[in-house]
Amino acid sequence: MAGTTTNGGKMRRGVRLVLIASLTLNLLVLGVVVGAYVKHWRHDGPPAHLSRLGPPHIRALPGEARREIGQAIRKGYRDPDRRAAVGDIYTRLAGVLAATPFDREAVRTVLSEHRAVLAEGRAQAEDIWLNRVAEMSAETRKAYAERVADEAEAGRTPYRHKADKR
Repeated sequence: MAGTTTNGGKMRRGVRLVLIASLTLNLLVLGVVVGAYVKHWRHDGPPAHLSRLGPPHIRALPGEARREIGQAIRKGYRDPDRRAAVGDIYTRLAGVLAATPFDREAVRTVLSEHRAVLAEGRAQAEDIWLNRVAEMSAETRKAYAERVADEAEAGRTPYRHKADKR
């Protein structure tokens, strides 16, 4: 690499200054980002976590129960028959949306079928949850009911608004 160094392998003063300035700028940007993150965490609490998503009766469940229910729900959504039904519904929806003249009732019929498929999935999720609750002892169920009430009363969402801070 002839021509990149002078004075017996020493770095030019200008190149050294540019590298120092670049490093300084990078450290300043890193400091601003980390500082903003820490400030947000300190004032608003830790960043929202996915465990804060969902209705109160699900958030009140222990972590392993939420994971088990979530896995069962995802398994249901991956069912090939269900996926085929949803795909067929969207194909028909695209067809009725493109039709001329626009047929409002045809769209409503397809949307109703879609709603029925979604309701089926929701009913399966409710059954999974209900089976889990039915397995609880009376004492465990009572403690769970208190957590549900606490979650409902808190009315927390995973997204905090500055006006909510008090």
